[in-house]
Amino acid sequence: MGRLRSILGCINSTTAATTSPSSPHLAVLRATRHRPTTTPPTPDSISALLIFGLSSRPVAAACVSSLLSRLTSSSSASVSLKSLLSLHHLLRRGSFILLDQISAATSPSRRNLLNLSSFRDASSAESWVLSDWVRWYARLVETLVSSSKTLGFFISSTSVRDSDVADRVTSMLTCDVLTETESLVGIVEEVGNSPEMEIVGENELVAEVVRMAEEDREVAEAEILIRLEEVKERLGFMSFGDSVELGGLLKRLESLPVRSDRKGFRAGRLVGEIKAAMGGRGGGGERRLVRRDRGIQSARFESRRVGSGQPVRFGSARFGLIE
Repeated sequence: MGRLRSILGCINSTTAATTSPSSPHLAVLRATRHRPTTTPPTPDSISALLIFGLSSRPVAAACVSSLLSRLTSSSSASVSLKSLLSLHHLLRRGSFILLDQISAATSPSRRNLLNLSSFRDASSAESWVLSDWVRWYARLVETLVSSSKTLGFFISSTSVRDSDVADRVTSMLTCDVLTETESLVGIVEEVGNSPEMEIVGENELVAEVVRMAEEDREVAEAEILIRLEEVKERLGFMSFGDSVELGGLLKRLESLPVRSDRKGFRAGRLVGEIKAAMGGRGGGGERRLVRRDRGIQSARFESRRVGSGQPVRFGSARFGLIE
């Protein structure tokens, strides 16, 4: 009899640990429950996930692992959307530990990081439509994660109103400014590739997904604007290789998807000004051909070795010349 009580006590203890509010697995299940199918995770359920980022690293890792497992193992379109939305909230509001665990859990060597490119939920007509949204949203989240590895931060967690952003960009090599711009353009392009919007008005879950994506698009466009303004200042000192790369980025910006329910790209006029300044000569102004190898990364400086009284030309025209 005593042995039976002991066994039952162990079972109860294990069950309590599994269903405890402090369990990452349970918190993930609550945020991504099957019903109702058309409403997003509640603010309380998202807050419960964020709390795990304030604990130890193993706890944060368990939370991320459970969420990714839920995402990749579910065959329900609504559950998958809720899982992606929860992950998006972690990218935007998560602590450093949570963001670090997300980065560690996603491989930079694979394009289909979340393995949802072939997702299909054929259980109903509505689920079939939602499957398009799952595949698109997964690509967007993948783009946000991969861009963070280039930018050094998650786009959702930064504020472009911070004056330090412009100062940081000013101090960067031109090739690095263009690389970051390309990563940001990828985010704007992916947001613009969302499925047909008819379902948004009747599905709160999809409407919340669209709201989050549009906010990221606005932040990405503001970040692009800062970098284009800096690039415009450097046109007279830009290498041929950088000019070619810039020309490709400008074409991508001009061909961004446009919808009647969305404002146009805010830097459209600046793109036109830069193209006009380049004048079809691969960069505009006087150019010097510079090899893009490890020895020379940019044409920011007139000379790498400076002697007495030798002028140094910075990549940004804001600095002019220093004698």
